[in-house]
This record gives sequence, C-alpha cells and structure tokens, in this order.
Amino acid sequence: MSFKSLIATAIVIVVIAVFSMAFKLRQENNIIKPELIYVGDVMCSWCYGFSPEITAVKEHFKDEVDFKLLNGGLRPNTKEPMDAEMKKFLRQHWKEVTKATGQPFSYNMLADSSKFVFNTEPAARAVATVRKLKPGSEFEFFKRVQNSFYVKNRNTSDINTYLELLPEFNIDRESFKESFNTEQMKQSVAGEFKQAESLGVSGFPAVLLNVNGQYIMITNGYSKRGEVIRVIEKALGKK
Repeated sequence: MSFKSLIATAIVIVVIAVFSMAFKLRQENNIIKPELIYVGDVMCSWCYGFSPEITAVKEHFKDEVDFKLLNGGLRPNTKEPMDAEMKKFLRQHWKEVTKATGQPFSYNMLADSSKFVFNTEPAARAVATVRKLKPGSEFEFFKRVQNSFYVKNRNTSDINTYLELLPEFNIDRESFKESFNTEQMKQSVAGEFKQAESLGVSGFPAVLLNVNGQYIMITNGYSKRGEVIRVIEKALGKK
C-alpha cells in the first residue's frame, strides 16, 4: 500500500470515529434520566419514620436517577389549635411510628396546655424557600426540620425554628425571611400540593418513578428500604 493510500485510509478511520462519537453523544443526550420523586410532608409522622429509608434509597440510586422532593400538604392552612382529642390521637400515632421505625419522639407539646396549631403549610414553605435559595439542599433541610419538630418540639409556625437551621446550609437569614414571607412563595408551595394530588398520591410518604414521562407508583405509605429498592429496580428493568 502506497503512502498516499495509508494517509487516505487513516483519514477515513478518523472521520468514522468522529461521526460515531457524535452519534453516541447525540443518543445519550436524548435519553432522559429517570426521576425518583419523594412526596412527603415535614409534619407527617410516617414521613419522619420513613426518613432513614428514603435516605438510603436515594443514596442507593444516586448514579442512576435524579431525585426530587415534593411537598405533599398534610394539613395546610389549619387554623384551629390542637384539642385534647387531637393530642391523644397523635400520642398513640407517634408511638406506633416509633414501634415500626425506631424513630424517637418528644411528647412535651402534647403534655402542656399550649395552643399549638397543627398547620403544615409554613414548614412546607420553608422547604420550598431553601430549594429556591440553595437548590439541592431542600431534602437535608426537610429532615432537619423534622428533627426540630418531632425531637425538639419546635414551633413550625414560628420562623425562628427555620432561621436557627440556616447556618448549617450557609443561607442568609434576611434572604430567607424575605422570600419565605412572599405571596409568590405561598403560591409556589400551594402548587406543589396540587401537583402531588395530580400524581394520584393519596397519603404520605409516597415514592414515584418518572421514566420518560410515565409515572410509576413505587410505594404509597411507609415501606422498608429493601422493598422500595426492589420495586424501583424492577421498574428500571434491572430485575
């Protein structure tokens, strides 16, 4: 083979390789990564019990799916304070969650005579505000607020409950207060509640998998991580 033929052959090989790589990249860009959607409410006790499970699931699939937290809206905009019957119900309910999940609860708020209003909207709005100010931090903030409420019995209607957590996330307090109190943020979190409803979620916690626009219900209620992982893997066609 002549020198010119060798050069021509080399050029053809390079051109084919370039086009093959470009085609492969185009294919990869057209593939939509599956999205794992966790629908929960900060003040949902079963969601609090589910936190270690969903954290493990998120970590297990970190390289395979995108993760999205969606505020569910357990008891948004409730105005009546808890009465004795409500406190009795919560006490029994929390004990059941501890028995099933091992998560600790403080019962001080149920024992005193305070007029706590079990309004879940402010907590959800705080999570949405953190998402806006520092995207990607909302899930960890969600869990920290759960701890503040269930372990420390902090008042979730008091903005100071959220402000004291902000240094952990390097979020400016004034920026948070300004955004948290806007009508825009209130409407944004209300939109999340409606989105959860539109996905067919009837209770919390719920986990869905979005594969190319098709939503697959993984669990609608508390489940152990092993079962959740198994169902997701099956939905991804791995098993």
